Amino acid sequence: MKRTETMNGRRISRMMLLLCLVLIGAAPGILSAETAAGPKQGVDSTERKILFPLFDSKPYNVKRLGCLLPLSGTYAVYGENARKGVDLALLTFRGNGKGRDFRVEYRDTGSDPARTRQAVRELAELGVAAIIGPVGPAEEAAKEAQAQGIPIITLTGREGVPQTGDFVFRHFLTQNVQVKSVTEYATGVLDLKRFAMLYPDEPYGRDMARLFELELKRRGAVLVAAESYAPKTTDFGKQIKKIIASSAKHADPKETRPEGATPRFGIEGFFIPDSAETVGLILPQLRFYDVNETVLLGTNLWNSETLVSLAGQYLQHAVIPEGFFAESTEPQVVRFVERFREAYEGKPGYVEAVAYDTALIVFHMMNREPTSHEDFRQTLLDMGNVRGVTGVTSFSENGEAEKTIYLLKGGPEGFVEIPR
Repeated sequence: MKRTETMNGRRISRMMLLLCLVLIGAAPGILSAETAAGPKQGVDSTERKILFPLFDSKPYNVKRLGCLLPLSGTYAVYGENARKGVDLALLTFRGNGKGRDFRVEYRDTGSDPARTRQAVRELAELGVAAIIGPVGPAEEAAKEAQAQGIPIITLTGREGVPQTGDFVFRHFLTQNVQVKSVTEYATGVLDLKRFAMLYPDEPYGRDMARLFELELKRRGAVLVAAESYAPKTTDFGKQIKKIIASSAKHADPKETRPEGATPRFGIEGFFIPDSAETVGLILPQLRFYDVNETVLLGTNLWNSETLVSLAGQYLQHAVIPEGFFAESTEPQVVRFVERFREAYEGKPGYVEAVAYDTALIVFHMMNREPTSHEDFRQTLLDMGNVRGVTGVTSFSENGEAEKTIYLLKGGPEGFVEIPR
């Protein structure tokens, strides 16, 4: 008995010694790689196998998609809307004779960070090929998915989420996409050169103002004047008069006007990033100060019945970006709206549409049968331009969605699509 115990003890000791030798031998290689290269957000598949050999041992099932949604808690209404989009995408994909054995594994994040992290771990144990979501706050989901080495496509406008790591993607209508789209149209298609900006002095307004100014510089246009106003302002006369005074310096010098007459308003585009309610107060005041022919540039917040009712008669020169336009005549949008109404007896909004597009993208990638999470990540990066109901989408190396979105022009009856 004692001899057996002694032999077992020796075997265990030898095993422990071998394990220590392996760990000691491996450590310098790992440490030297980290020291030489420094921390990396993105590594290729060869490096990943060296630095993180356990990644490839995780379960992987190319026919399973994970879906993180806030089906309870603060953002529950958005989670339910997104689920409708994902469910409809699966029905549509199967309707084309594909994905009969695909399965979506839903997990409720409860709008809670700890619950979100646990949900990602559960999906990792199931071996899902990729994860969609969550809607809204996505930082914790992104961190955990990156740690697990699972591609995740977040549905959030929060800054910095794709920078979490190379497995983290974002598919959503961001402030940057909106500003880029409307500025590109104003300078490239309409050939406008001189702009003014009137914006609220709060985080959203300041962020949009900064992005607009940067985009103008990038395109060689001039920001003639920029004025801010405090939230809840109702009288914008002081700011408008300052902009008019600045614009006079940029009026056409060849223009002949009667002596004493006010110079022509020297600004071609006027950017106002604010809510429908506030813009509904600003536009009549612009008309009062004879700012009539300038192209008005806004954001998707303008696309509201509230603005049409308040100031529809002043919208004839307005151009705004939009992430989804249910009234579009594009065939894929028409079909999507019809299917959505048949399934849910209502009209889809942006959240339903972007969840639908994201799920269809992932189903198509699953259908290509990538062989690992790393392979799936690369498939997303290599997919090229995909046309969906929220526009044309591709993914850049930093995980951001590169999008061509809708542009709408205004009128007394509301907004209509500008053909692309």
